[in-house]
Amino acid sequence: MAQKSRFLQGVFVNDELRWRIRQCLTVGEIQLLLCGVVEIDVEDWEASAQHKGGYSKDSKQVKWFWVVVEAMSATQRAALLHFATGSARAPATGFAQLMGYGGNRQPFTLQSVDGPPTRLPTAATCFNTLRLAAYRTQAELKQKLLQAVAGSSGFDENAIAV
Repeated sequence: MAQKSRFLQGVFVNDELRWRIRQCLTVGEIQLLLCGVVEIDVEDWEASAQHKGGYSKDSKQVKWFWVVVEAMSATQRAALLHFATGSARAPATGFAQLMGYGGNRQPFTLQSVDGPPTRLPTAATCFNTLRLAAYRTQAELKQKLLQAVAGSSGFDENAIAV
């Protein structure tokens, strides 16, 4: 509530700019721009994704990942997106405009990591990167992904290297 009152007081937007915004946008459009899209378009997410560490769009783990994401509930997708990017909502302008730390465009990236298939996926939210081990089956990838997302507890600002 304090954020809303600060916004309305003009701390972030002065009276003139607030008036101009109201002339151009509805309340719903402002919310969409500030908060992003509630429903996650998996096709857009996949089309905008990049790959690192030996993964490509044709890697079996990458294909399995998108099958798993497609089968998830909306709540699970939002939790996964939050785990990987720090935001549970897709950008209003689509995944191609996903922002990373510092407000720069930073595409969602699936990255291969070394380690046994018992390793849980990890994420670098500043860089919108999800790191996956070479799981042996799609079921194993799904189980590890859901376990990692369910067990995540948030972000620690002290983790940022200055």
